Amino acid sequence: MVELHNNEISISKELAYKQGIFDVTSEYIHNIGNIVTGAQHLSERIIKNLEPMQFFFKYFDHIKEQMNQNEIYLKDDVGADYIKSKKKIEMSLNIIESSLTDTIKNVLELDMQNLQKAIGNIATTIVYQQELYKTNQTNIDDLIKLSDVLLEINGVMEQQLINHDVTLHLDISPELTFKINRIHLFNGLLNLLKNSVHALDSAYSKQLCTTKELWVSARSVPQECSFFELDSMMSDSIITNEDIIIEVQDNGIGMDENTILNMFTQGFTTKTDGHGLGLHSFANFLTSCGHSITCESEGIGKGTKFIVTLSVGGEE
Repeated sequence: MVELHNNEISISKELAYKQGIFDVTSEYIHNIGNIVTGAQHLSERIIKNLEPMQFFFKYFDHIKEQMNQNEIYLKDDVGADYIKSKKKIEMSLNIIESSLTDTIKNVLELDMQNLQKAIGNIATTIVYQQELYKTNQTNIDDLIKLSDVLLEINGVMEQQLINHDVTLHLDISPELTFKINRIHLFNGLLNLLKNSVHALDSAYSKQLCTTKELWVSARSVPQECSFFELDSMMSDSIITNEDIIIEVQDNGIGMDENTILNMFTQGFTTKTDGHGLGLHSFANFLTSCGHSITCESEGIGKGTKFIVTLSVGGEE
């Protein structure tokens, strides 16, 4: 009876989730949390880049000292000694100008742009979730470039990857496009990368790997059971339907059979501070649109690979 009762509760939760009741609350908060974390990392990076500016005051002090010394030369002789001091002042000013220009223009400006993108993603996620709840729509799709999405995710994750000493390898063709809900795909892939970082830390702490490596690739493949169509009117080219395969692989802690079996189950997590929402939400979204996600691992210490298949038939 207890087992039946627990199964009934589990089924009820799953039904509620799929109907959108759970979706507009837990997933809403979870997705925003992912993006806010990225915004926080960018903010920390901006603050860190501001730290060297405290040394600029030394150059100001140097200018004042040189100017005071120059008063002596102005009274009697303004010859070679004064010219040397003047050059020192000019050098100090050049150093200040160069440092400010490099820090503000080349570093802070780029970080601020990325921060604005992260904040924009927060606003877009909120608007999307509100619109989804109001209109009861299941999908709001856009034609997106996968390389743009993954590069943006890399920007959000950059500081976290640096902090955890993770090397990210990206292999995405810039021509790959797909019509899909951008917010769901962005947050789902972001969650996969965050999970990989956690898995890499676990493996490294247990000396199961010497370096932390993360690979993300995207490619198009001919769709299974698709047929060839000869376009004799245009260029005699052969046309086939092609799916897009996105793979996220790491050399982290890996998984046993039980973990792989329950990986996409609501509430299942291997993290002490996890909630088991991210992968379940992403898997539900993909399957509801005719796409899929699978997980592979040869065992503990052997790393993990997630395979996301975006089906051409699923996007219609």
